[in-house]
Amino acid sequence: MFGRFRMVGITSYITLVSHSAIFKGIIMGAILLNTVTLTISTSISDTEDTRVYRLILDALDSCFVAVYFVEFAVKFYSLGKRYWMNGFNCLDFGFLLSSLLQIGLSKANFKSFGISKSHKIF
Repeated sequence: MFGRFRMVGITSYITLVSHSAIFKGIIMGAILLNTVTLTISTSISDTEDTRVYRLILDALDSCFVAVYFVEFAVKFYSLGKRYWMNGFNCLDFGFLLSSLLQIGLSKANFKSFGISKSHKIF
C-alpha cells in the first residue's frame, strides 16, 4: 500500500514537471540551440580541418536527441495514452524516432541513409 502511494506521488511530480514553465523553457532552449548547431553543421565543409568541429557537432546532436528522448519519456509517463491525442506530440515522436534511427544507422556505418537534418529543428 505504501508503494502505491509513493508511485502516485512520483506520477504527480512528473506531471507537475512536464507542465512547468522551467521544463518547457529548457526544451525550448534546447530546440533553439539545436537550430544554431544545425546551421553551423550545414555551413561547414567536410575537410580535414573541420573534422574536430564535426565531431563536436555530432556529439551535441546526440545530446539534443537525449534531451528530446527525456522530454518524450516525461510527457508519456505523465499523460499515458493521452500523449497520442496531441498532434504535436505525435510529430515530435516521429522526429525523435527518425533521429534515433539515423544515429543507429550511422553507428552501423550506413552513411548515406539520407534523413534530412532539417526535421530536427522541430
